[in-house]
Order: sequence, then structure tokens, then C-alpha cells
Amino acid sequence: MTQRIFIVFFILISGLAQPGVAQISPGKLSTAHANLEGMANCTQCHQLGQKQSDEKCLACHMEIKQLVDAGRGYHATVHQQGKTCATCHPEHHGREFNLIYWQPPQTEFDHQLTGYPLKGAHQKLECRQCHQAKNIAHNPSQRSDKTQTFLGLQTDCLSCHADQHRGQLGTDCRRCHSNETWQKPPLFDHRQAQFQLEGAHQQVDCAKCHRTQQDDLGEFTQYKPLQFENCTACHTDPHQGAFGQDCRHCHNNQNWQNVRLAEDFDHAKTGFPLKGKHQTVDCAKCHTSGRYTTPLKADQCRDCHVDYHQGQFQDRPDQGMCESCHAATGFLPAQFALTDHQQSRYPLSGAHLAVPCNECHVKTTIRSRQTPKFDFSDLSCQGCHTDPHEGQFRAKMGSAGCETCHSRNDWHDVRYAFDHNQTRFPLVGKHAEQACEKCHQPDNRQVVRYTPLETGCAGCHGDIHQGQFAGDSCEQCHTPMQNWSPVKFAHNRASRFKLDGAHAEVPCEQCHPQEVAENGDTFRRFKPLGMECKDCHTAY
Repeated sequence: MTQRIFIVFFILISGLAQPGVAQISPGKLSTAHANLEGMANCTQCHQLGQKQSDEKCLACHMEIKQLVDAGRGYHATVHQQGKTCATCHPEHHGREFNLIYWQPPQTEFDHQLTGYPLKGAHQKLECRQCHQAKNIAHNPSQRSDKTQTFLGLQTDCLSCHADQHRGQLGTDCRRCHSNETWQKPPLFDHRQAQFQLEGAHQQVDCAKCHRTQQDDLGEFTQYKPLQFENCTACHTDPHQGAFGQDCRHCHNNQNWQNVRLAEDFDHAKTGFPLKGKHQTVDCAKCHTSGRYTTPLKADQCRDCHVDYHQGQFQDRPDQGMCESCHAATGFLPAQFALTDHQQSRYPLSGAHLAVPCNECHVKTTIRSRQTPKFDFSDLSCQGCHTDPHEGQFRAKMGSAGCETCHSRNDWHDVRYAFDHNQTRFPLVGKHAEQACEKCHQPDNRQVVRYTPLETGCAGCHGDIHQGQFAGDSCEQCHTPMQNWSPVKFAHNRASRFKLDGAHAEVPCEQCHPQEVAENGDTFRRFKPLGMECKDCHTAY
């Protein structure tokens, strides 16, 4: 039925005059599709009763269909997203329309949709700097104008960039270069080359070895082939062959000035075998005259080396021979072990075992030279430590010194030897439960005060009675054994008002009310109090 209607409709419109046809068409086709103008050609792009057909577009544009079917490129991506051809390529806008509707604008095009995201310096380029005819190796379609199309580019670097290395390093530029900059390739690792850079070679500028060459295309840098089997391939032989061609027989690549004698030269025959650090010392450091046959005195280290310790060990049986503590493999670490220290005048024990050597053996000036101190005349605690008590216990310490109270295991632990009950103030009751610092506070110089201290109650405690018992001692009523409760107070003995009868049953606070002193402290009134009945009782 639909087909009959369309045939009738086609016959009718075929007979219409040209102005009628123009009314049915939404507008002229672009120049590229001008050959499809006319009502008889509508079905080449449109399905009956529908808009344009992507299938018909792809049937004609086979280069796009191949990309869509292969899942490659921008068209494959947007096709999977459900976009139609007409979304970007609308028609019937006239002969001059270029058939690309950029939405968003071309400058905001998301290149990642093509499968080739732009990174680094590529992000700064204009589209046509890459999409130009010379970079298209194979025209994707005979109908495509290479100067207009965005198709046909390859993703390898050399499809757009000239090979500056003339094929010396292969075709994978990304092994060495990044998209950020082509200068100083960040991914290049000379360790992948046949010639490993070691020693001073690591500091040589690349151009010193890789020289600029010229060919028909212009200048380029030569990377290979290069000769490097022997040093003389790059370096001029200053000895003119007198010592052979193997420079490494005497030189090393760390520093060409550090000349080593031939490896088969046995320095032990001189009476001084080279060991440890001596093996790396430049010959001229010892043979200062330049004549290697001149005898040198080398019986002791001090024949060549200055006594770093400035004679501090000369009173030892070996007169301070360096070999007693040091080895030729290096001045540090010293070979003086803990077992050696235990044989000294000051064996280490307790916390001293964990102290780094340089905290005790600090540098000092001896004979105008800075050197660690090893010779101590005073081995007592005061020889190294400042007295934090500023002499408060000097008279009590005796020959034991600080260790009268302190332990070497922990200087904060003073209880193991110190007995407070041997002082003028034995600790009993609640006093024995208090932390030391509750009574022994720092003075205005931040020195904790231990002696002399006031032993009376008022020396530590404030008067909570606001002077009501001035002249009386606290011990008349209180004792530290009973949590300071006034257990020693007897009302009938110590006061003028005897408690008898019903008064003996009345709680203390009922007669001795609380008051607020001028300084804001609350205290309980004990005296003076009135002793007449009316002073406490109101008239009936």
C-alpha cells in the first residue's frame, strides 16, 4: 500500500513545474553533492518517510565505513555514541556550505575521540599544522581533497616529522623523545647503548663525541657507527705510543689525572705495599719530587700524615700508633671497639653504652687545631655534665659524687639510693604519696630547689583558716597520717566553749559557718565566736 502511494506521489510531483519542486526541497545541496540534485535522487540519501540514512551515506563514503567497521578513528567513536552523519554534516544549505558543522567549535574539538589524544606540544598546534596534504601518505578517497580532509594521517612520528637521525636509531622516536619537547630527549638512557658512560664520561657534553655531519638533506648528528674499542679512537695519545695503545693500563675513566702505574707493577717490592685507600691515592701525592725511584720514609703513618689527635695518645704503650685504632681501608670508622673502651680508665656502663662517641668526644682546640677530645683529666660526672643542682648536694655527695643519688642506667631514677627519711623532713602519711616535684619546685632561675627548704607546714601549704590560729602550729590539730583531718583536736580541752549535753551532738559546721575572705577564698569560722546562747539561738 505504501509503495503504491509513493508511486502515485512520485508521478504527481514529477509532473509539477520547477517552482513546485523547489518548494518541496529544503534547499540546494552543497557543491560536493550537487550531482544528487533533483527529486529523482532523494532516495539515494533518504529512506521513504524518514530522514537521511547513515547506511546510504556509508554506502557511498566507503573510506568512512571501513573506519567505522574497524572501530578506528573519530567516526567510529561518535557512531558508537549514536550520532548520525547529519549531526556534523547537514545538507541543503547551499552550494557554498562546506559540509562540516562544528559543534562545539573546531577550536574546542575533543581530539581524544579520534583515538589519538593530543599531549604535550601537540596540544599547542593548529589543526592544519598536522592535517595538511604533505602528511597524508595515502589519500583515503579519490573524491577527497588532501588540502581539506582531516582523514589519512598516521600516528607514527615519522609520518609528520622528518627523521633527523637519518635512520641511525630506528623509527620508534618515542623510545627517547616525549611529546613535551624534542630537545634533550628525557627517555633516552645511554646505558642501553653499546658504550656505557662511566666516570668522567658522564660529564662530557654529547656533542663532544657525537659530531655534526652533512649530507644532501643538511646537517645531522652522528650517533653510530662510532669507534670506541680503544681510548685513542676519541683521545689523542700524548705519549705517542710509548706506552702502547691500552690507556687503561695506567689511567681510569674517573679522572685522567689520577695516573696509576701498570697493573703488573708490584708496589710491595718497595717495602710499602699499597692497601685500602692508599691504592687510590695519586702517585704524586707521595712522590712529590716526581721521581718515583727516590726512597721515601714510610715506617709509620706520621711519616706522611699529621697527627690528627695532637699527641693525646703519646702516653700509651704504643705511643699512639695510628694502626691501633685506624686501618688503611679508611680513617673512619675507627677500629676502637667497645671491648677496647672497657679496658680504658673509663669503662662504659648503663646509659653511657648508648651514647654516640662524638657526644663525649667533642671537638676542642689543642695546639691551635680542632680535634676530638680523648684525653680527660677529670673522669667524674662533673667532668662532662653540668651540675643541675648548682651545688645543693656538694657537701653530701662524698666520693661517690652524683652516683650518691643517681644511677647510670637512668639519671631520672634517684630513689634507689636516696632515703628521704634520712633528711630533716622524713616522709610519713600523705607526704610519702606525693610526687617529688610537688614540693621541690624550680626557683626563679629554673633550678629545682632541694635544700635548704622550709620544713614547717606554712612553707608549702597556705593557711586555709585565714589566720584564725596565728601562732599555733598545724600539728596541734592535724597529722599527715590521717589525711590532714583534725583528729588531734579536742574541743573541751582546746577551746573556751565546752561541749556538753545536746551541744555534744551538734555537727561542727552548724556552729562554725563558712565565710568568704576578702581575697575571695572560702573558709570556716572557728574564732572568735560569741559564747552566749543568743549568739547562736534566736529568741523563742
